[in-house]
Amino acid sequence: MPVLYITVPPSLKGTAAKDVLRRLGHLSSSNLRSLRDRGGLFLNGTEIPGYVRVSDGDVLSADLSDIPAEVPVLPGKPPEVLYADDWLAAVNKPAGIATHASTFHPGEETMHEKMAALWGADMVYHPVNRLDRYTSGVMCVARCGYMHERMKTLLHTDGFVRVYLAVCVGKLPESRGTVDLPIGREEGSVLKRTAGCGSPAVTDYRVLAEGGGRSLVVLRPRTGRTHQIRVHLSALGCPIAGDFLYGDETEAARTLLHSAALRLSHPVSGAAVTLRAELPGDMRDYMARFGLASDITEDLFDV
Repeated sequence: MPVLYITVPPSLKGTAAKDVLRRLGHLSSSNLRSLRDRGGLFLNGTEIPGYVRVSDGDVLSADLSDIPAEVPVLPGKPPEVLYADDWLAAVNKPAGIATHASTFHPGEETMHEKMAALWGADMVYHPVNRLDRYTSGVMCVARCGYMHERMKTLLHTDGFVRVYLAVCVGKLPESRGTVDLPIGREEGSVLKRTAGCGSPAVTDYRVLAEGGGRSLVVLRPRTGRTHQIRVHLSALGCPIAGDFLYGDETEAARTLLHSAALRLSHPVSGAAVTLRAELPGDMRDYMARFGLASDITEDLFDV
């Protein structure tokens, strides 16, 4: 259960409990309304309304659980758990599973059901880094709306760093570089394209290995545009192998893009959390065909 504990400092003596939560716990107005409507705010173990004033040394506790909506728990192998506490969960997402339900694929299993197999049908599910259907690797989920809001403020900062591995067709122009090309929607299509009138998009990259006309690249997106890595690599003339939208889908059975590692500063505990998901078998097999070693020992965050 996600419960936030705050010890009142002397500087906030006489302050309303709700204002202490806003200032020290970073609760939004919607978080506070939820606490007001359903209860869950306690002062030294006694439930109180938010307007009660506190003294220094008092301990406030706020139950920030969401009201869960049950999903079916389907049979099948659950994903590998990389991290879990009351606030966050992270798994190694398999390729081919959507992050969210889609009107184009009604009734299909999503990562919500996959993770419910681990944490129960009433698991609260707020994806933080939303991976494309065919992208594998580290996927982080907030376990309540409050944590989701906190995590969104960290996206694309040094407090939440994501790095990806991609196998590209071709050779990149430099061994290390930055792609700074705006991305916009292609009119009348789901496709994205680099466009002067698009939204700013920046991706850092470093080539780890080359062989057989293929390149293994580690990438850090500094912005979060849809299909950003795929569009930027295609713009460099090195699309990801198997990319059915921006490259040649016959190269591989799926887009060979993998969320390899994630580093975050936990918003509640302050702990530094580093997660890594090993390359899946299909990427290893493809790389072996072109002499690209899949045992990566380098620091992936050095991009």
